[in-house]
Amino acid sequence: METEAKKTDKVEAKPHSTFSSPIHLLLLLMILVILGALAFYLNKHRNGLGDSSNSKSSITLLPSNQKLDAGQSITISVWEDSGSVAVNAVEADIQYPTDMLQFISVDNAGSAFDVQAQSSEKNGTITIAKGHIGQVTGKNLIAKINLKAKQSSGDARLKFIKGTQLLSLDNHSNILGNTPDGVYMIASPK
Repeated sequence: METEAKKTDKVEAKPHSTFSSPIHLLLLLMILVILGALAFYLNKHRNGLGDSSNSKSSITLLPSNQKLDAGQSITISVWEDSGSVAVNAVEADIQYPTDMLQFISVDNAGSAFDVQAQSSEKNGTITIAKGHIGQVTGKNLIAKINLKAKQSSGDARLKFIKGTQLLSLDNHSNILGNTPDGVYMIASPK
């Protein structure tokens, strides 16, 4: 009998799990969801899908400012600079004042982007969309815009608008950061 009593007094220890209760499991799941959302957010912004205003890449106009006489023509070069990031597509949507400048043409000669997707002008917006089979890095010419100053005087501002983007080769995300305006001072006719 004593042996039987000893047998019944023995209680086997079961391993105790910290996450065995439903509350613990729910807390663990919430933490994992929050960490996953944070990782997605950070990855999204690192890859340029979100606000990429901290990115060092740019699309610029050269010259970025110049004095013009009424009737004078100007050629403005559109450049991209992706730094060390490999890119293969670019779109520059540039708005200009039609009462001060007349659109003449887009010149694609010398562009690092040899695949022409779109080159057009409509109602004061110039759209240039180009690609390259392979990769482009650093500072490269996209295209040249030819404009002519009208008789109006004042500051004619060219600005990049929504739709302007610089796409990375790796994941085709927009890495564009900086898009400064160009300002062209038109003098009154004499």
